Amino acid sequence: MTAARAEAGPLTLVGIPVIRWMFGLRVWTAMMLALYVAFWLELDGASSAGTCVGILALPTRGQASEKAFYRSIATVVGVTASIAITGLFSQARDLFVVAFAGWLGLCVYGAAFLDGNKAYCCVLSGYTVAIVSVFQLDSPQDVWSSGINRGAAIAVGIAAITLINDIFAAPDVLPKVLNGVGAARRKALDLGRAALSGRAVDDADALDVFKAVSALHPQVSAMETESSFGRYRAAAARSTIVAAVEEAVAARALARHLEDASPIDGAADDLGAASAAEALRRRCDAAGLRSSPARAALPFLIAGALAEADRLACAGLADLASDRRPEREPRLPLFRSRRLAARKGVRVAVAVALSAVPLVYSSWPQTYVVFAFLGILGALGSTTPNIQSFASGAMVALPIGMALAGLTEFVVLDGADAFPQLAIAMAPPIIGAGLLVSSPNPKLAGMGSLLLIFTPVFLSPANPQKYDPLSFLVQCLLVMTAVAMLKIWLAIIPPAGDALRRRWLIRSAGDDLRAAAAGRGRRLTPGEAAYRAADRIGQVAALGSAGDPARGAALADAFALAETEGALRRARARLADLRARPDGSAPARAGLAALSALDREALRRAAPELEAQPAGLRAAAAMLHLVDLLDAHRAALDRLVPGLVRT
Repeated sequence: MTAARAEAGPLTLVGIPVIRWMFGLRVWTAMMLALYVAFWLELDGASSAGTCVGILALPTRGQASEKAFYRSIATVVGVTASIAITGLFSQARDLFVVAFAGWLGLCVYGAAFLDGNKAYCCVLSGYTVAIVSVFQLDSPQDVWSSGINRGAAIAVGIAAITLINDIFAAPDVLPKVLNGVGAARRKALDLGRAALSGRAVDDADALDVFKAVSALHPQVSAMETESSFGRYRAAAARSTIVAAVEEAVAARALARHLEDASPIDGAADDLGAASAAEALRRRCDAAGLRSSPARAALPFLIAGALAEADRLACAGLADLASDRRPEREPRLPLFRSRRLAARKGVRVAVAVALSAVPLVYSSWPQTYVVFAFLGILGALGSTTPNIQSFASGAMVALPIGMALAGLTEFVVLDGADAFPQLAIAMAPPIIGAGLLVSSPNPKLAGMGSLLLIFTPVFLSPANPQKYDPLSFLVQCLLVMTAVAMLKIWLAIIPPAGDALRRRWLIRSAGDDLRAAAAGRGRRLTPGEAAYRAADRIGQVAALGSAGDPARGAALADAFALAETEGALRRARARLADLRARPDGSAPARAGLAALSALDREALRRAAPELEAQPAGLRAAAAMLHLVDLLDAHRAALDRLVPGLVRT
């Protein structure tokens, strides 16, 4: 019966999987519980509790828990900033506008260095000022009480969604991470087998691995909050991801040295299991690292590194499935361009500040609503890949949310003030939005998220409920005005183009290579540095179409810089190990000096001296591998990082 049900597919209701219906029901139940408790506590702005549930409505428990944690932190930071800005500039409206826009831009700048719920935490710290201070612009003495009420409502919403997720047994993020990490590892394994078989490994193959592992970063981060084993699960996932990147990098390096055939018979068949990978590594050691010179040992050294990376990936997957602590706990450092982050922050800040000019001179009533929603939408849009697309989607989703709120309030409820009637009336729009959020279509999921947030905002459930159609229409008009103004200003202030962004990304890769040569910069292990470089390569690949020659040239430059930096870091790590030995201190210092200068002739001269040491063969082979890359990428390095490599 189980096999037959699996073949038949998931259980559906009206053509929609039951699991999606359960998600919508879970969100509606949590929202009604939050509203009921907020009404019972007689909180001012009790509707914020329902809105909080809509914001935290995520398909898995780990994602919801992590977002709730960061939402709590951001609320405290935002309320504190609201009190400070209001206290300093409440009597000077122009300075208040500048301070609010500057704070919002600063938060957007910080969010640009993060992803997932951490980025949301930054932007929430920014637009909380819009909710707390801007809405109280005419009564600054109420900012403190407004902030306290908002914090209480958010606490109620967090407690409600957490309780309902536990009661409904919301799914964990672990299965998604396990499938994603396993798929990325299989792609890296295919690259390793191809390299050991003597086949070419091109940039597109490695790029698939890099994209797969970069997309897993927010989900891996969310695992830490979903169970008592979350820390071990996240560490095991990170270990597997870094190992997959190392395996892809080693496969590219091995394919460079093996043109037509593998020097190790049957080596490709050894990959895929921890014991087989260990056997391959021992075969490589025995074949190439005992009596061969460094040049002859180099392919075996790379094959051994490939086998070790595959073993770590296999062990990490086993640890992830068994909730065990892995043997290593690497980080997953993201790459973010400071120039791009600054441009994004300045763009949002300028758009919000310039929008205040027509609002001030228009003399419209309740213009603070437009100004506040400008900040909210601008901050939320900055966490998306394309803020213009977000604004366009908001212009479609917000009228739908207004229509749903209007039908619920003035047609379905029509003057009723009993909570059961409110709960029943809100069921169709909330459950329907939940179905959209859980949709596999990203556009529908994004629209569902906006509906879950803004439908309760426009409805504004209260005790007792207020039925004022004129006020409702004015609010809808002001919100749509804010969306239109944001879209106009974003069109007037264009983002950085693809060519400029590629130039900044490649320049940052060159700066990282220069810092790595000098022994400066971020202290990362070779695997962590490889992951960061893979994240940057994925960002370069996302700019432009597949057939764009400029994109292809930029990818080639990015791979050249990443390969050189990775080889340099691995050589430096080998030399550092050798320097710790009493008999290898002097040759290791000479090798490190040659690395710092990136002098190819000095590197070639240092390799035989290292090879003569009892434990220096690996360091010598790593140096020769770096020299090979410097020769292969000499033209690109001279163009991108002039003066770095010496002849």
